[in-house]
Amino acid sequence: MNKMGGNPVLWDNLSPKLLETQLKGIVGFKIKVEEIQAAYKLSQNRSETDYSNIIDKLQNEGNPNSKQMAELMEKRLKNHK
Repeated sequence: MNKMGGNPVLWDNLSPKLLETQLKGIVGFKIKVEEIQAAYKLSQNRSETDYSNIIDKLQNEGNPNSKQMAELMEKRLKNHK
């Protein structure tokens, strides 16, 4: 399964005719990034119960990044009460 949730397409399984037609549709391009906009999202649109459950799950994952995110979310929760 690919990242988009569909079934993978293996080039080896495609017919030469289909490959030829599909390859014509692939176009490369360059793009210059002039601005990046970021949003601070930590499930703030969730209920307090859901938010607390997310924090608990992150703390119990055993991953340092998850634990750090849980701590940040917990701090945000305490500041908004």
